[in-house]
Amino acid sequence: MRSITVMIVEPKKAPYTKTIEVERLGEELSNLVGGTAESFPVGVKGVYGYCNDEGKIKGFPVNRQVYYGDIIHGNMMLIAFDEEDEPISLNCFQSMELMRRFTDTDISEAIYREYLKECGIIIE
Repeated sequence: MRSITVMIVEPKKAPYTKTIEVERLGEELSNLVGGTAESFPVGVKGVYGYCNDEGKIKGFPVNRQVYYGDIIHGNMMLIAFDEEDEPISLNCFQSMELMRRFTDTDISEAIYREYLKECGIIIE
């Protein structure tokens, strides 16, 4: 089975990556967002966010503001896609940019440095 790396963004938590089997992506997505998912642009080429399509109506907790100004309620999953719209793993640079965009300002410098090390930008 083919696996991909996605990013999970939960309210009041630092974003983190998770490996998911592509064949189970729909089920994992539905479980994470708590129902039917809708997509939205996140401002990173080839990456889309997914959240519960009724998160605001159902009173899910406020999560983050996305680049076009909307406020997402509830959990988000951020997934990269190739030119044929097939889901693929986030690359290091997409992960770093998404982490930067969706991380609260009080996040630990150590978490950011860990991403940089994973991408080979910082070698210690």
